[in-house]
Amino acid sequence: MNAWGGEVRVTGRACRFYTAAARALPAVILGPSDEGERDRRNALIDRRQVHRHLPAGGREAPRTTASWHVACSVVVSARVPGECFQAERRNEVGAMPKTKLSWLKSALAVVAGTALMLSFAGPAQASQHLPGEGKTVKAARATWDTGWFQTEVYIKALEALGYDVQRPTTLDNPPFYQAVGQGDVDFWVNGWFPLHNTYRKNFEPGATVVGYVAKGGALQGYLVDKKTAEKHNITNLNDFKKSNVKKLFDEDGDGKAEMVACPPGWGCELVIKHHLDAYGLRDHVDPIKAGYSASMANALGRYKDGESIFFYTWTPNWTVGVLKPGKDVVWIEVPFPSLPEDQKELEDETTVSGVTGCVNDPCAMGWPANDIRPVVNRRFLAENPAAWRLFEVARVPIADIFEQNAKMNAGEDSKDDIVRHAKEWIQNNQQLFDSWIEQAKAAAM
Repeated sequence: MNAWGGEVRVTGRACRFYTAAARALPAVILGPSDEGERDRRNALIDRRQVHRHLPAGGREAPRTTASWHVACSVVVSARVPGECFQAERRNEVGAMPKTKLSWLKSALAVVAGTALMLSFAGPAQASQHLPGEGKTVKAARATWDTGWFQTEVYIKALEALGYDVQRPTTLDNPPFYQAVGQGDVDFWVNGWFPLHNTYRKNFEPGATVVGYVAKGGALQGYLVDKKTAEKHNITNLNDFKKSNVKKLFDEDGDGKAEMVACPPGWGCELVIKHHLDAYGLRDHVDPIKAGYSASMANALGRYKDGESIFFYTWTPNWTVGVLKPGKDVVWIEVPFPSLPEDQKELEDETTVSGVTGCVNDPCAMGWPANDIRPVVNRRFLAENPAAWRLFEVARVPIADIFEQNAKMNAGEDSKDDIVRHAKEWIQNNQQLFDSWIEQAKAAAM
């Protein structure tokens, strides 16, 4: 054994001296091991320990006998490229020979020198080590493109922590929630709760909801163009039972009002289906379940041609940026609160005050306000405390999501455009972004 760092056990004044010297050393935190088990747990300087050793035979002797060995232990380790220096030197209770005391002084000199070097080199080396180095993350994103910008912001944050993040896989709700529960993907940031409560049985206990992309403020409901609503006094879904109203929105001549709805597999599809049954609208309203963006583009074209439009939407979304509630369209109400069983307890929250552009205030929208939240695999969280903390603290304001969605609707909707939007948002919010990263790094120590 050499005498670089390592462990030295002595007694008496030498023990107290060594302990004091060790307390002066800077604490150096090693990064996670290959198994990711070192984070938050490896304090590398064990400044003082009292060791009790049983005598031969295993029977405990009285404290006063010489068969007890009491020692002071100081452990010093330093991470250096290629190796970790360790040495061990022990001295049992009794008189300390001068040769050993001389060795101790030499060792303390080395320790002091090592401490001095670490005080300069330690921070620089620590800054080069990132908690995600050598780890690959499997991201996912929803099929609605209004959530892709947030995904890119989170990807950039994970990359700033050293993770290698694969390009996100685009998934509908059911396959995503099954995949994240099984660990086939690690996360997405497109969870809508309570709307997605129906999928909890698919992803729990293998995954969980962590933090908030946007808390509250994510509204949903039904809208009609303002000109038609005011001319024909359309304020409620029940008005679509009237023949003269249905005719205004019947493009294919089947006797039903056509409403832009949600594609199969989306959480909103299930609630719309429930509403049509609960309000007796199956024979009066035809939900269009084709791709949402294409269906809304068609509706926007009809609106520009002076025709009537009827659609479901959510916020944040480009639809209410282009078709402004109160100016171009109005939110209409539902006859009474009614939600599927997994959201039944939230029916009292479906009436919302202060909704701009609603026909009434408070507005009986039929949908509770939602939180947009990350959903993350539990094993991934357990093995990556830095990522866990990131998901807890990161947020993207609803207004900024609106702004980015408007850019997409204006034609900036390629993959490169969306990645650029995320980079620009980070640059414009650098101090906030950096605070996420620092908090995440601290969680890995």
